[in-house]
Amino acid sequence: MKKIFFVLGLVFCLTIFANIAQAQEVEITDFVFCSSLEGYTPVATAEVFSKSVGRVYFWTHIKAKNVPAIIEHVWFFKDKEMARIPLVVKYPNYRCYSYKTIIEKWVGDWRVDVVDASGRVLKSAPFVIE
Repeated sequence: MKKIFFVLGLVFCLTIFANIAQAQEVEITDFVFCSSLEGYTPVATAEVFSKSVGRVYFWTHIKAKNVPAIIEHVWFFKDKEMARIPLVVKYPNYRCYSYKTIIEKWVGDWRVDVVDASGRVLKSAPFVIE
């Protein structure tokens, strides 16, 4: 009886992992940094921002073969992870964003990595605070 439950549990887990792997087939088709958004439209796009910007937004356009899919925006300052924002891709053609509030002493090189559920970096984008 224990073997049957073990086998059923194993099959169930493998099915879930297979569905998650299949759902992660995503492509980043466009991305920008900006200092504000109107709805889901980026405003004031740039790659260099003043230290007094307040917030920097990372807007991403995604195409997903299977939904829902999960990605993360991982924010780095001088190669130190500052934030990890999970985002659920709900539709095959999807726009989403995350933002980081910038403290004036955080001057220097930044980047955002877009990462899938398996940890694979789909896109890496740099920006600068000066």
